[in-house]
Amino acid sequence: PPKPFNFRRTLGELRETLSNRMFLILFAAGLFSAMAAGVNTSLGIYFARHFWELTTEQMGTLQLPYFLSALVALVLAPKVSHWLGKKQATIIISLITLVLTPLPPILRYFGWFPDNGTAELYYALLVFYTIDVTFMIMVATIAAAMFADVVEDSELRTGRRSEATFFAANSFAQKAVNGLGVVVAGQILAWVNFPASAKPGDVPQETLYELAFAFAPAIWVFYLVSVGLLSFYQISREKHEDNLRQLAARRSQ
Repeated sequence: PPKPFNFRRTLGELRETLSNRMFLILFAAGLFSAMAAGVNTSLGIYFARHFWELTTEQMGTLQLPYFLSALVALVLAPKVSHWLGKKQATIIISLITLVLTPLPPILRYFGWFPDNGTAELYYALLVFYTIDVTFMIMVATIAAAMFADVVEDSELRTGRRSEATFFAANSFAQKAVNGLGVVVAGQILAWVNFPASAKPGDVPQETLYELAFAFAPAIWVFYLVSVGLLSFYQISREKHEDNLRQLAARRSQ
């Protein structure tokens, strides 16, 4: 039933809701994923312009298949989630993303990727990015479903449904921490002494490889910490269904 607003009671309810252990695990894992995304997004333009020496038109058209990525992820995410379970699916797909994201520069270092200025390079990047973004969207989709499961777990403990609080807190924090990824990217550029206002073709090859080999560990660390935190998540399909049964029984009374 509605109650008159009380600031102290509201703070107490927020503290009780946001102290849910499963929420805190997902929350922390999401923060490290957001930092990885911030690094990847910030350095992406440097790889496109200087490492791969793509034209503006090529960089634009490389974004188009992401619509396909979203559609494929929409179909695959629930199937993989049902097959493996949400926690296992998120961990496995995150590990795949961890490998795929920095792979093209590493393959180039060993001479296993097409040369700059060739059509083969463009199409190889097109395929790589489409697959990589598909996995990223799948992780985000399944993680959101895991947050939804926390809603019933919290309701069982507190007697209140707090989905708005959970999703608002997570969304706000991820956007804020994504900026930390931008800061990390800036530190990587400073560490490799990336020249300011450089034009494509002007950056020494050694600097570009230093950038690639600094980028990869940063992505790996953030994703591995995120995966490590997810391993502590304990709401299985059986646990969630049991929560729903208990809530249904409580409402029927």
